[in-house]
Amino acid sequence: MGLESFFDWFKEQAGYVLFIVLIIGIFVTGGVKRAWIAMIGVIIGCAFIGVFIISP
Repeated sequence: MGLESFFDWFKEQAGYVLFIVLIIGIFVTGGVKRAWIAMIGVIIGCAFIGVFIISP
């Protein structure tokens, strides 16, 4: 297992974690608290992080 395959595996796992955090963040801010501005912030923040993790 080379360093490149480890990096690809890590990117894939980080992408899964990012999507889980996004789903939980949307559920909490949109469904439970009805904080729409915070929900938009969660979406933009996860998208910004995802740009650097999923496709650097």
